[in-house]
Amino acid sequence: MLLFPALQLTVTYPKATASADGFEILAIIPILALVFTVLVHLACAIAVSDDCSRYRKEMGDTVFLSRFIWVVIALLTGPIGLAIYWVMHRSTINPANQAGVET
Repeated sequence: MLLFPALQLTVTYPKATASADGFEILAIIPILALVFTVLVHLACAIAVSDDCSRYRKEMGDTVFLSRFIWVVIALLTGPIGLAIYWVMHRSTINPANQAGVET
């Protein structure tokens, strides 16, 4: 492909070795990673939402934040937000969960 006729500059493109019908197969990897990440974040948000409902029936209101905010945190941060939610609500750090724990 001749870009600048006066300078005689040409550009050649390397042939794709792993392609199917002109579509680069390696281009699927980032798409699959993105889909996997979105699914993990959605699963974490659904798990937090479900547990917030159970927690509200068992113990009362959630710690510090409302259910909506916890779900948004889990949706944005994924497993990290789920872990923070679990530590604050289901672990023995929460004084309400220490009733049955022997020291």
